[in-house]
Amino acid sequence: MPSPYLTQIRQQQKSTSAGVSLYSDHIPLSPELIQVFSSLDVIAESPSLKIYKRETRKSVLHLTLPPDLGGSFVIKGYPFKRIQNQLRPARFGPLEASTQLQAQELGAITPSYLGYFEFKKFGLTKSNGVIIEALDGKKTLMEIALTDPPLASKAFLLAIP
Repeated sequence: MPSPYLTQIRQQQKSTSAGVSLYSDHIPLSPELIQVFSSLDVIAESPSLKIYKRETRKSVLHLTLPPDLGGSFVIKGYPFKRIQNQLRPARFGPLEASTQLQAQELGAITPSYLGYFEFKKFGLTKSNGVIIEALDGKKTLMEIALTDPPLASKAFLLAIP
């Protein structure tokens, strides 16, 4: 029986082009997104793209597009090099999306879920992942600790659960 969250993901508006499928009620599929989704592990930084993290199996990118194309958001993506992962991609992006939706439903303070994507080539999933709200203008716990130590203690205790 499929997870209710996976069903919720698949019920979003679907856009497909050049092997990329985007499930999102908030962000339209654009050439810029197709380029990013299809090259997560090799795409270079640019004025509109900042790389937060890039590892063998995970990329976290911040993309800023014009407001009509989605604005500013974060992409947590999983590029697949190994055939084993390309054949069983549900352990990555769909699981991340389900976790994100479940956290929101439970009332956890998390960035808002904006969409799910997958890139397929020759019938194999080459990458997938989620799109979440960018936390532009928000302070990190370290920034709070440096500017307001009494508040930092309270923030760290709240962040632990």
